[in-house]
Amino acid sequence: MCEANVYLLNKETNQCELLLEAVDKLVPQANGIYLENIFGERRLVNAYISSMELVQHKIILAQV
Repeated sequence: MCEANVYLLNKETNQCELLLEAVDKLVPQANGIYLENIFGERRLVNAYISSMELVQHKIILAQV
């Protein structure tokens, strides 16, 4: 399986909150990052990639 869970870093608490599970498409856009998972859920998040742990299937985004 090549999907990853995407988390959003909360700058106030420095904790990661689950944003979307089983993401298989991540596309940078002019106004954020477009996410789509294997269940057809889609989101556009005004954020940037903070870190990626591909072996752990984990992508962390931080809000702009």
